[in-house]
Amino acid sequence: MTEPTRDRARLLLSAVRVLAFREQAPPTPEEVAALLGLPPEGVRLETARLTELGILRAVRSAYALHLEVGDEAALAELPEEENAPAMDDALAEFRRRKEEEAQRMERLFQDGEGERRRRERLRGMDEALEGFRKKKPRNPFED
Repeated sequence: MTEPTRDRARLLLSAVRVLAFREQAPPTPEEVAALLGLPPEGVRLETARLTELGILRAVRSAYALHLEVGDEAALAELPEEENAPAMDDALAEFRRRKEEEAQRMERLFQDGEGERRRRERLRGMDEALEGFRKKKPRNPFED
């Protein structure tokens, strides 16, 4: 897991504070992601790491994980600049591929292409079955 930067940790802490004030309850990582407009998967990973470092506290309820601000002094231990934006790039690429796949599936069903393919497959199976029915099997007992 990549180490979150000091600026990124401050951003997440600020979002936790704003949501806690606005909702009068500790937010979930998904709510933090929605507020910041970031992918929830990345925010969950970063908040998990900040929880390990004690900067955030994870409060588990029966239904969800909620976040509270923990030890802010531990922010000084985090690096200033980002070391590897590879995780964000990978998540962005994954989201892009999923959106393309969803669009392709939507086009498939909107223009009737899927129904046309299904009819062609059924027609092909009918033709193969008719060809099978027309053939008379060879009698093994005939000379």
